[in-house]
Amino acid sequence: MARGLLLLFICCGIFIFFSLLSSYSSSKDPWIEEQQARKLQVDAVCAAHGTDLHHPSVPLYDPQFNTTYLIYIPQLHLLYCNIPKAGSTTWLQGTLMKEAERLGVPHLKNEKQRRNFLVHFKIKDTQTLNNILKTNPVSFNNVRHPFERLVSSYLEDDNGELNQFKRAGFERFVTEHVLIPANSSQDRKTMFELNHHWRPFNTYCAFCDINYTILSRTETFDEDRKKIMEILGLESQEPEQRLNMHSGNSIGVLTSEFFRNVSADVKLALIDLYQYDFEMFNYDP
Repeated sequence: MARGLLLLFICCGIFIFFSLLSSYSSSKDPWIEEQQARKLQVDAVCAAHGTDLHHPSVPLYDPQFNTTYLIYIPQLHLLYCNIPKAGSTTWLQGTLMKEAERLGVPHLKNEKQRRNFLVHFKIKDTQTLNNILKTNPVSFNNVRHPFERLVSSYLEDDNGELNQFKRAGFERFVTEHVLIPANSSQDRKTMFELNHHWRPFNTYCAFCDINYTILSRTETFDEDRKKIMEILGLESQEPEQRLNMHSGNSIGVLTSEFFRNVSADVKLALIDLYQYDFEMFNYDP
């Protein structure tokens, strides 16, 4: 009798264990698992190349373009790193600036106030940033394939700043406006001499100095954006139109076509310039 009860107890225990295990496995969120994988990859690259990637002081202001990219919005407890040509217009004008009244800056709601919006929420100094980081804010950014950023910038036709560049061929564009300024940069970690639309990601976001809550990618932009909106308690109106952005399969095809006509030496130089963008986010050159 006692032996039978013991056997029954063991069988029940095993059943409950595997039921809980199955429930736990099925309850795993693939998005969270992907975020964890992305963070581990960034950590690995930072560990391997810390000397090249750690900033003595996280760049908080761009003197070349009189603006900032890393902002903190206290009303949302949000630290956001704005990377140009990587979904930044959708996030700023299409999302955050729409909340201008709620954020106490109704005068910055107009899309022409984009730079002023960034400057308004700029972080004063390193000590302020450190204090913000101690409070564990929601923090995120969005990245995309480095070569797609270049092609998207080259194709941009409604940006006055980008229209100043002569379009005498894509290879000439990346040689004169990307590689030459990059090679002349006095500080390889900030590269202020390089146009901000195509600087490497770490020059803005200091990935090895800031442990971001969320690492968003253009390839999963819609899903990442939806999750971020939920975390921030913002309403997401679906489907959301991406603003001012060459994306999707078409930009991938166009990028391949443009780089097919780029010489091997120039392509290798670009791969070297964006080495850590490729490595941190598992992009294939």
